[in-house]
Amino acid sequence: MSRIFFFCCLFSCSFSFSGPIEKAFESLNRKDYYTADQLFRKSLKKNSSICAFGLTQLYLKHDYLLLDSAYRYVLISEASFSQVKAKSLKKFKEFGFDSLAIQNWKQIVSDAYFEQSIKQSNEEKFQSFIDFNPWSRHISNAIFLRDSVAFNQVKDQNNSAVTIKFLEKYPNSIYYKQGRSLLLDQQYYEETNHGLIDDFIVFMNKFPENPHVIDAENRIFELSTLTKGVKEYETFIRRFPKNRNINEAWKMLYRIYMKDFDVARFDVFEKEFPDFPFKEEIENERNLFLVNYFPITLGEKIGYMNSQGKITIAPEYGDAGPFIEGLAVVLKGEKYGVINKKNETVIDFIYDEISTFNNGRAIAIRGEEYRLIDRSGRFISNNVFKDLSRHNSNYFIGLVDSLYCIYDINLNEVSVNKYNDVGRFIDGFSIVQKDRKFGLIDHLTFEVIPPQFDEIQKLDSNLYVYSINGKKGIINSKGNKITAPIFDDISGFDQVNKIVVVKNGGTLSWIKSDGTKFFDTNFEYFPNAISLAQFTNDYAIIRKSGKYGLIDNKGNIAFKPSLDILGKYVGAIPTVKSNKWGLIDLKSKVVLPFEYELIESWSTFGILIQKNGLIGLMDYKLNKILPLEFNSIKLFEEQFFLVSKAGKFGLFDFNGKEVVPIIYDRIQLFEKDCLTLFVDNQMEYYFPKTKIHLKKTQ
Repeated sequence: MSRIFFFCCLFSCSFSFSGPIEKAFESLNRKDYYTADQLFRKSLKKNSSICAFGLTQLYLKHDYLLLDSAYRYVLISEASFSQVKAKSLKKFKEFGFDSLAIQNWKQIVSDAYFEQSIKQSNEEKFQSFIDFNPWSRHISNAIFLRDSVAFNQVKDQNNSAVTIKFLEKYPNSIYYKQGRSLLLDQQYYEETNHGLIDDFIVFMNKFPENPHVIDAENRIFELSTLTKGVKEYETFIRRFPKNRNINEAWKMLYRIYMKDFDVARFDVFEKEFPDFPFKEEIENERNLFLVNYFPITLGEKIGYMNSQGKITIAPEYGDAGPFIEGLAVVLKGEKYGVINKKNETVIDFIYDEISTFNNGRAIAIRGEEYRLIDRSGRFISNNVFKDLSRHNSNYFIGLVDSLYCIYDINLNEVSVNKYNDVGRFIDGFSIVQKDRKFGLIDHLTFEVIPPQFDEIQKLDSNLYVYSINGKKGIINSKGNKITAPIFDDISGFDQVNKIVVVKNGGTLSWIKSDGTKFFDTNFEYFPNAISLAQFTNDYAIIRKSGKYGLIDNKGNIAFKPSLDILGKYVGAIPTVKSNKWGLIDLKSKVVLPFEYELIESWSTFGILIQKNGLIGLMDYKLNKILPLEFNSIKLFEEQFFLVSKAGKFGLFDFNGKEVVPIIYDRIQLFEKDCLTLFVDNQMEYYFPKTKIHLKKTQ
């Protein structure tokens, strides 16, 4: 309002003549607003422009503020200015009156209206300002603010019909492009929010120009091939021959069909699918696929041999992985590349790391950049990640900026939300974290439990433990709470009895998967009780008055609390006497002498025992499975026992029969039915089912 001050100062000078107008301006300067109002109005009809000019100033005074009146009179002053005679105009200049001054006051009035609009800050107020103040210097800003308020309302309502009205109403808005993009998203999600294949088809037919048609085609592909079976891919190919993923569907059908292949299967495939578009690929793979290559070492270099032990690719690489889908990742110098079975470089040696290929895709790392490549080394998309990992055969997890998003095999985003962390899909669900809260998404990446808990842990196939403010409860994969968050701790799930152990204060109890009590009896909490109080062989450890005993799965006392130390029931009771472990039965009779350093249950495999630093394994009837002579016993690939003795490793089956002698430096799984055996810097291969032992012959 600096101009108000300027013009008021201008009128403070003495006037060289008198009259109603002069007196009116004198009164205005003296802040005698009532007199000024009367005098201006008295002369308004005769001297409209100058009097309206004065009234404009009068009605902008803070203690006399009438903004609508100021607006009306400044327009009157402007409209009647042409009627002011030259002689009068010369005289009125002493009051700061001329056409420029009128325009300045006109701007001042509009400035006041604009400030008023900002305070109210709604679309209607800004529109009114724009309609009635087209001359204002704030018009562009008012339009921006009007559109901003209107567009924020559109986003809040998030409805395509509302967005369309905005676009029609403000076609020149700075937010038009964003609104158009929002509309495209809304059309897609409104039509497909149920996630059904038919929904995506309807969307594509209804909005063929919408760029989300690509997403719809991808989702149709994903939904049509959820189980990744040959029949699913064939049905997809026949039903959606124009889908952008049709070639990928053919290739996936071929790979799955030929997973368990032999020479005859190539012919069967060609006969069953005569319209397969990549016949040359079949012929090439027919020639090479049946040849098995195995990495071998020579000095410090690695090459490959065939199943007869003959070297087929000379050792020239610093590292070499298995051939997967006809390709192998190898290291030359300090960089990784990819070769085929002809030892031809398929992908140049430019990467710091490359994962093995799966479904024609591999993750390639170069510096700080993670990219997804196909079998030819081409980038699947322009996406560059700070981190990228394969989530399962269908999805990848990519880190952009500081958030993870889920992508399909073509790196199209499939998750609506982004997360700070995304766990592996297990039983069709994945635990996700966002803003330090945890939730659950399903295999379609929909949030079945929005991130809201301090922690979520998997309990069973469709049960999870959730935490709020240090307390825990049980929730299912549909988001239904089985129990309130009232427990201090919850054990793992007992698959036999379908129960968990829960701690509430100083009390232990057992509850079923529906949240009800397994039996009514409660017992006192003790250290590690969440684990030790779980039932094994129908018995669980309890404590009473500082002594340990057992209960059965009916809640009855099976062994009176009388021992200072007690282990999980293994068909007998592990306990300690004179610092040595032994076994007693439920009647306290010794069934295994007190001479062991450790006795503990090992799942369904038996009882681990340790004596003089050596470990053995017995079954639950106390029959020997593995002798008491090993430094370690571990489970190997859910198939064998991996044992070690004097720094060497071997394998035994679950009946205690030797499968691989204890002479190897390292043993690992090469592929499903083949083991890699490392000894003296050499690599050998063993097929347990056929008992074929493969070594380099030249």
